[in-house]
Amino acid sequence: MADTRLANRVALVFGPESSGLSDEELAACGRRAFIPSHPAQPSLNLSHAVMVTAYEIYRAGRRPPARSRRAASAEKDAMLAVWRRGLEAIAALPPHRPEGAFARWRELLQRADLTPREVRLFEHVARKMAERGGTSKRARAR
Repeated sequence: MADTRLANRVALVFGPESSGLSDEELAACGRRAFIPSHPAQPSLNLSHAVMVTAYEIYRAGRRPPARSRRAASAEKDAMLAVWRRGLEAIAALPPHRPEGAFARWRELLQRADLTPREVRLFEHVARKMAERGGTSKRARAR
């Protein structure tokens, strides 16, 4: 059994004031938070962004705890691997750029505040997609 104290660790990542984080850096982040700003001044001073974020974390810590445990990033990553195989089996990803299309699925499902049970539901659906996709491929081959 994994140590949930380590599995549920969080890291805050801030990009340079001038450009923010790269697409590759953003893709490595499970969840994202954005601080709204005025269009005339679209970025914040880094120290101000850190201060606003720290304050929001402080406020969130004062709320009553959630009733059920949330799925850890590793649980979601494992589910996403099964989900991708299911999408591939039913040809739901374009053959010319599957990575880009799957990146949108990854962003959506990483952003979702899922419980471990909900992650297992997605895995179940993905396995059924893979089974059905394999069946229809065999039928087409006949």
